[in-house]
Amino acid sequence: MKEIKRFCEKYGMTASCVHEKVTTKEGDCIAIVRDCVLQSSSSLPPNPNPSIDAIFVMGGDGTLREAVQGYVEARRVKPLKEKENHVPIVALPCGTGNNFARDLNCFTIEDCFRLAFERGEARDVDAVQIESFVFDDEKEKKKRITTISINVVTWGTARDAAETAEKMRFLGPIRYDLAGFYHILKNKSNVASLTAETPSARLKGSCTDEDFLMLFAQNTRCSGRGFHFTPLAKLDDGLIDVVVAKKCGLMKTVALFDDTKEPKCGAHVEKKDDVFYIQCEKLKIETNEREELVGVDGEVTLKTPVELECLRGAFSTFV
Repeated sequence: MKEIKRFCEKYGMTASCVHEKVTTKEGDCIAIVRDCVLQSSSSLPPNPNPSIDAIFVMGGDGTLREAVQGYVEARRVKPLKEKENHVPIVALPCGTGNNFARDLNCFTIEDCFRLAFERGEARDVDAVQIESFVFDDEKEKKKRITTISINVVTWGTARDAAETAEKMRFLGPIRYDLAGFYHILKNKSNVASLTAETPSARLKGSCTDEDFLMLFAQNTRCSGRGFHFTPLAKLDDGLIDVVVAKKCGLMKTVALFDDTKEPKCGAHVEKKDDVFYIQCEKLKIETNEREELVGVDGEVTLKTPVELECLRGAFSTFV
């Protein structure tokens, strides 16, 4: 916080115009951003909040995800007027992965401030909306829930490894490698049916009841510890980049992971026999009668079936 305040002063933001909001538990950032945006947009006097010029999010991809979800929810209640711009949301890379900031070449707090105030411009970027279901005990039936992703949706070995890595935070970034290797050795069955659509191009494809290794559906190029799983991804192309790996044996799988790291940075997509890579606007993951777990930005866990859709221009950031 001291470093952030120092840069605020450097770029002319006095203490009176910087308002701090602190999260204490999961979901806090969603509520804070949603309420601030709605209150600042209120036309009812007296307006308790001044207009918001930008939202700076201190944390990792999980905290940024909550901020964007809160913003999207607010804009659905209070849509932007004609010629009105989104409030920029800036990711300050203070988490473990920081993959959204990485896509913008922001690796430090100083990088973010320089981008916002010296060399960047506010531009609309995408998010991914995930529709899933949870059981409502009171009504004794399933209800649909909506979750927003800004980084990655994972399934299969990738999701399982991310959950294990979360329990190994004390090991630092190396936990992603260790967790991934552990779940490769487990070789769990991951049977699913996948349907990908690009309605604007009238394209649709599917595969049914296949046993996969893992799936990544990304808005960013990197996930985990800077692994380049979807090297062709762009933040503003209106598409979800999906990479699906088939089961291919221990040595091939380890080599596949190595291809996602520097300096290769995505060479795995050339291995057509073991990996397929597509770009789509919508994706559906079904696992027949059994429920499988799906991970969202390393922090949220949902159950299949899930339906993903790219939200083009969902929010704004400095690029």
